[in-house]
Amino acid sequence: MNEKHFSVVVIGAGPAGSAAAMTLASRGTDVCLIDKKVFPREKLCGGLLTRRSRLVFEEVFGEGWEDVVVDRAEGVRFFDKESYLSGVEHYSTLYFTRRIQFDHYLLQKATGEGVVPLLGNGVREIDPDERRVTLKNGQKISYDFLVGADGVQSIVAKKCYGESFDKKEIGFALECEVPLSNVIKAVEVPEIYFNSIEWGYAWVFPKRDTLTVGIGGLHRLNRELRKGFDSFLLQRFGEMERPEIKGHYIPFGGYRKRAAFGNVFLCGDAAGYVETVTGEGIAFAMQSGHNAARVILEKLKDPTVDTEALYRAYNREITLALGISRILRTFIFSKIFNRIFLAALGKSKTIGKRHLDLMAAKISYPQYLVIILKKILLSPWTMLKRSWRK
Repeated sequence: MNEKHFSVVVIGAGPAGSAAAMTLASRGTDVCLIDKKVFPREKLCGGLLTRRSRLVFEEVFGEGWEDVVVDRAEGVRFFDKESYLSGVEHYSTLYFTRRIQFDHYLLQKATGEGVVPLLGNGVREIDPDERRVTLKNGQKISYDFLVGADGVQSIVAKKCYGESFDKKEIGFALECEVPLSNVIKAVEVPEIYFNSIEWGYAWVFPKRDTLTVGIGGLHRLNRELRKGFDSFLLQRFGEMERPEIKGHYIPFGGYRKRAAFGNVFLCGDAAGYVETVTGEGIAFAMQSGHNAARVILEKLKDPTVDTEALYRAYNREITLALGISRILRTFIFSKIFNRIFLAALGKSKTIGKRHLDLMAAKISYPQYLVIILKKILLSPWTMLKRSWRK
């Protein structure tokens, strides 16, 4: 089998990989996009798309956003276990998609620019010294640059770090589709349930034909997640025929501080670029894939470019968000601050609105952090003043 050569090989044809390949091919670079699955393929994901996602989508892929949106909502409702805390309605649009449709659409966009897809054949070995990828069917492909966009169990990340992810930092999620026939009352906006598990939350996302229901958090603190999910489904929907439940690892704050190694780049889930508070991941995947491609294009023009420094600079907005989300998750999920945070959330709609503003990229992560800290620090003092007045 003859060895093929491409300037860039991208492993993983999800949002990060397609964004990288699309950016490169649209600027005349020859790109091979490898994925072990044949598309369209199912992908476990809540499918929530934010305005932040839309802005990145339109920057990278141009038109077509409406073709991948299956539903919309304008608000969110928050719960402490089964107890309602607060909600925001008719404020800021959230979008919903199905990843089988979304990812396939992005792949089609990329191949339309000339990207060469090699699907249904996984990677057997990567030789970074020889700059060669060997597929499971024995085919060898050489490259000048390699982009690892192959998900949380990335073979590229394993080659760079010796492991795909840090077991102490990784999250795990379970998810299913609940038919609307099992729903007594219509769900108009996303529902977020705190304290359904340790250091995590459950969610109910409305779709056109089903509700996407899931639960996720730090894996090491939730070894019996299936029991917790069964309990949540019973509490939320009552007795019903259990739908098929699927599980997967998810990044949960343990992002890679170093995501470039000379001519090798990690993007999206492979770099741990998922934010733990809002669950934002698709936007960061597309953005980091696009950024990796931008660095490669700069390097092709100027061989003296420091790829690692430039990729770090391009991704600073992402890593700043992830760093702040690690601080926020302590205030939201830890036993010390959780009750104070939920008390503040229950008494004010400001947090809910700012939460949606954050997802819409209308406020920054530092601004959101300041808002949360003020609410948490002022909440005990406010409650104490109220008790004195009584």
